Amino acid sequence: MTRRWGFISDHRADFGVQRICRVLEVSRSGFYRWLAGAKAR
Repeated sequence: MTRRWGFISDHRADFGVQRICRVLEVSRSGFYRWLAGAKAR
C-alpha cells in the first residue's frame, strides 16, 4: 500500500488526488491519513 501512497503523492499535482484514488480504488482519507503520519515516520 505504501507504494500507492507514494505514487499518489508524486503525481497529485498533475492528476489530482481524487482522480488517482478513484483509478487505484483506494480512499482519499487513507491517503491523507498516510500523509499526516509522514512526519512521524
